[in-house]
Amino acid sequence: MLHSLAARVQDDMFLLRSHIMAVEHSPPRKAQVAFENVLIVAFSVAVFIPIVFFIYQYATSGTSGVSSAQYEKLGLELLATAEHVRGQGRGSWRTIDANLPAGLTSVNVSGEYELVITYETGHGGTSVVFFSDVMLSNDTRARTNGSIFGTYGPHSGRASFRVTAGNGFVSIAEVTGP
Repeated sequence: MLHSLAARVQDDMFLLRSHIMAVEHSPPRKAQVAFENVLIVAFSVAVFIPIVFFIYQYATSGTSGVSSAQYEKLGLELLATAEHVRGQGRGSWRTIDANLPAGLTSVNVSGEYELVITYETGHGGTSVVFFSDVMLSNDTRARTNGSIFGTYGPHSGRASFRVTAGNGFVSIAEVTGP
């Protein structure tokens, strides 16, 4: 009986050793699957973040391009109207209706022959300078430089500008506020 008990313990020890060896040499499946899932999530995030960034940059540059085009159209239209009313003679005037996009900082008569439109973009402030063949002013009574906006100051939205021929100059001034 003692012999059978010793044989049984020996068999149990053999089974235990073989089981330990099998566990040590088999790949850890649960840990491997978890690690693969972490890698998949990390790769997805690493790809997703730059894509979102580039889409955002593309979208914001598109809106600033539209705003730039609207400001350029306004400047060219104001100068074309200034040349037209100068040709009509002193006292003639025209009104221009415009839709000003958000971000407008100022519209100034600078010097005697420059119209400067300053606005904010997603990348900071920028100015567009228009040169005129006509002497410009922001006041109908005298040749002065400065903002063409009235008491409300620069704003976005609908605005009307009156372009009036004076004595040797053309004045540009806003006639309505926000």
